[in-house]
Amino acid sequence: MSVVKSKRHESRLEVLVQVDRLAKELTDLMIRNFGIKDVNAIARRQYAYGKDVRENPAHYRFLISEYKNAIVKDLKLLNYHIDSANAIHPTNLVECDERRRLQDLALGNCDHIKHELQQFCDDFDVRVADYRIPIFELDREIELLKKWRRSDNRIRKKISQRGGI
Repeated sequence: MSVVKSKRHESRLEVLVQVDRLAKELTDLMIRNFGIKDVNAIARRQYAYGKDVRENPAHYRFLISEYKNAIVKDLKLLNYHIDSANAIHPTNLVECDERRRLQDLALGNCDHIKHELQQFCDDFDVRVADYRIPIFELDREIELLKKWRRSDNRIRKKISQRGGI
């Protein structure tokens, strides 16, 4: 028997599903070199506008590579922190604190990925609107992580009322 769509609730594992969606979107974006088709044209444009002292396409290829490496690293850490936090089933306040710390680290990873994308847009003079889908997925992941933390606050309150240390 199915449930009416308007009466459905988010899964408790929606954070895990969303991080997979986010990883797919960012991977697709990086495979396409962030939508940059011609690095030489970017180097010429930056030189023509006086933002660079010389036309250097190798510099921009290097920057693309560095942004890819930073985002992949943060995606791996994000996945690790979410999986680690999900593996902890708190029965005392110490476990609650550890789970909260891992959730905070995951939020930090999301913010860092967002910052990297914004920095990329600044460095390459591309419109942020071109990256609206990955940014939307990032905002959704941040929202879900915050909801997860709020639900953990209720668990923490129950444990502290029980007298668990």
